[in-house]
Amino acid sequence: MKDSISNNIDKLSSVFNNFLDAASIENILNRCFEEGERASLLEMSGKLVPGDHLYITYGILTHHGIYSGDGKVVHYKKGKGKGIIEVPIQEFAEDVPSRGLISKKIYIRKHETRKFSREESVERARSRIGEAGWNLLLNNCEHFVEWCVNGKFGPEETETPQTPPRKSSVPTLREKFEYIINSECLREKLFASADKANLSVKTLGGKTFWNDICESSGWKLQQNKLTGHCRIIDPQNTRRMWGAEKDIVKAICESYNKTIGQL
Repeated sequence: MKDSISNNIDKLSSVFNNFLDAASIENILNRCFEEGERASLLEMSGKLVPGDHLYITYGILTHHGIYSGDGKVVHYKKGKGKGIIEVPIQEFAEDVPSRGLISKKIYIRKHETRKFSREESVERARSRIGEAGWNLLLNNCEHFVEWCVNGKFGPEETETPQTPPRKSSVPTLREKFEYIINSECLREKLFASADKANLSVKTLGGKTFWNDICESSGWKLQQNKLTGHCRIIDPQNTRRMWGAEKDIVKAICESYNKTIGQL
């Protein structure tokens, strides 16, 4: 019950933050003159990768979907015939009632950290095709995409079969984190590489204001819901490393790549 209430609060907060972000003058200007491409041009550009988080604008609101490959997008359609469907990217772009300079443009939202790989995100998106419970505040298109990418804002994980570990020559952030964190030597080298003073500080485990990005053997890589910065805590909930998201991700990737390069 408590987790359900917390999840709903997170969903409402995401709607509010998305509204503020979309309504900012800077982002409106960026969408008008710099970012975004029409569906046909974007599809031919070669920029799209399966698992990309796509969104389009209508007014100051946004509509989101997961690029599933072969020119198709899985998204939560609202209105008539609403539900989770997989459609050609052009049809996804037409699913908003916008007109003018920024209408029909598609944007790619970058995720420097992902709980699930791109392949897993596409599998998760397709696993919910046919669902028809769209709700602006508690179960909208952005909640769906965040669930596909990071496991947030969706149904309880127990309702969805666990995806088997991905076997690939390109390791995910989660795989790199697990590799490093389960070796005491590599772990300590990672902590020592941080630019900031990483004083050990006892925490409450981050059940309210933190999202778990990666977890292995009780160690967690978490991201703050409000500020976006990250931290690593040990099985006793003691903070061992913290910093900006890009800095933590970079440190993990560099540590992993350096170790693998020496093998």
